[in-house]
Amino acid sequence: LVNLSVNHFRNIAQHMHVITTSNRPMLQARATNTDYKSLTQTILANGLLDYYLREKRLEHYLKRAVEFAIVMGAGWVKMAWNATSGEAIDFNDELQTEIFEGDVEFSNLSPLDVVVDTYKENTDFDWVICRSYKNRYDLAAKYPEIEKEILAVRTKSDLERYNFGMISVSDKTDEVPVYEFYHKRTESMPEGRYIMYLSEDAVLEDVALPYRSIPVFRMSPSDILGTPFGYTAMFDILPIQAA
Repeated sequence: LVNLSVNHFRNIAQHMHVITTSNRPMLQARATNTDYKSLTQTILANGLLDYYLREKRLEHYLKRAVEFAIVMGAGWVKMAWNATSGEAIDFNDELQTEIFEGDVEFSNLSPLDVVVDTYKENTDFDWVICRSYKNRYDLAAKYPEIEKEILAVRTKSDLERYNFGMISVSDKTDEVPVYEFYHKRTESMPEGRYIMYLSEDAVLEDVALPYRSIPVFRMSPSDILGTPFGYTAMFDILPIQAA
């Protein structure tokens, strides 16, 4: 009888992650046309790609998505435009608000934070719903017209029933779940749709899709055939590790 349990599962997953991410992602812009202006734009595009990989930590988010994919079957990277980031460059006299530079932001999502049509037989999704967490007081400052509704939303600590052992039941947080609904441009919805909301009463944004496509990208080692779900070899090791 062997009474000593060794976590080989994590060790194997770490080896797979290191092997997969040992080479840095090499993204390179290519010009569709051969004219001088297009070729010049590729130089700027390659500089931007390198800047976001290094300074904006896009490479870190890609590696974290790989880790999610190895362990949970799929990992997601959400790319969004934050209009209030950066330095103030102008002032809107009509709304009495500052206009900021704005910038692209990245975040990771696990399969537990992404809702898709589970009856799809591939990953060509018409719509995607994402869940992330943000400070409710920051949201109330950004959307003062519905401050009361935002502050009435239950926080993450009020919603979570199960916590890690290191978290005390008396711990509280000001973060609330933020849901984002993306619908791509289709025949029935030619302009697409984007809704950001906290609850039925706290809708922060409801506009046409402001992106060319849904800015949520999935990474998976493999797929379960005929479903939109990812598959990883770590699923095969789970029963062995449990035994």
